[in-house]
Amino acid sequence: MPVDGMNGSRLTPRTRHTLWDIWEVYRLERLLNPSTVQSYEQVIRRFQKEFGDLPLHAIERKHLFHWRSEVLDRASPTTWNTYRRTFRALWRYALKLGWVTHDPLDRVGPAPPGDRRKKTVNQDLLKRVLAVLGDDEQPRLQPRWFWRLVVLTLYYTGMRRRQLVSLRWQDIDWQRGAILLTIEGSKTRREWEVPLSPELASELRVLWQKTAERVGHRRFGRRQVFDLGLHRGNTHYKPGELTKEQVNGFFRRLSDYMDEPISPHRLRHTCATEIARRPHPNVRALQQLLGHTSLSMTMEYVQPDLDQMSDMVARLPRPE
Repeated sequence: MPVDGMNGSRLTPRTRHTLWDIWEVYRLERLLNPSTVQSYEQVIRRFQKEFGDLPLHAIERKHLFHWRSEVLDRASPTTWNTYRRTFRALWRYALKLGWVTHDPLDRVGPAPPGDRRKKTVNQDLLKRVLAVLGDDEQPRLQPRWFWRLVVLTLYYTGMRRRQLVSLRWQDIDWQRGAILLTIEGSKTRREWEVPLSPELASELRVLWQKTAERVGHRRFGRRQVFDLGLHRGNTHYKPGELTKEQVNGFFRRLSDYMDEPISPHRLRHTCATEIARRPHPNVRALQQLLGHTSLSMTMEYVQPDLDQMSDMVARLPRPE
């Protein structure tokens, strides 16, 4: 008889086990960060929106073929591949517990992701964004100075959105010029340092001073660096720490205002692409900056621009 992962008791397979049932057992055995929990639950909701609360034994290959087609009609191959990995992890756990005896994903493969160029923010748009957020006459996108610093931080460090909201003042080493990206905000359960550029350091010192003025000059190392509730001014934001959802909301409004897409991930891609575009980039250093576990992921950014390729073509010998 299979063993239940929650308490070690023996289980008699039931016909009404659902994805939510296996998820409840799975999450108790795994130490998952909140972002991972949210991702798993989103995938389950997406599946159930399409097929209802099917018991596990009733889920067949035909359901997953249909689901794959539906996802690829509205989203990218990467989205489907993420859904598939999540579903497979839960299903393998159900197999381990003996709740199911078949694998409906057996012949439902991933979608070829293709080799698309990374979506970046061009320098002209970035300059216009910073100009808008630095305009004292601009009534929208408040508090502008705060969001301007968010944009600069994402651009100069290449950090992810979750790392931004996890950043604490104690993570900044002013003397060494380094920022520690801690495990709390890590996608890969790792932590590493990234450089604190002089340009960003001077901007962050202004934020540090504003924070000190509001909370006093006592030690506040554990405070969130980008504490929107503290610096919200007369805006509609409520007290409390900055959340990923608030970051998303700001970038949606900013994209609408600029009539061009801009997001934390595009700024991360921009940071990496600009560095990789330089002659003879240090790919290992770029890998460390981005926190990639695989060098092949970093190599996706190392692509010559049109000027570099034109220069190479111009050096071809003339066939005379």
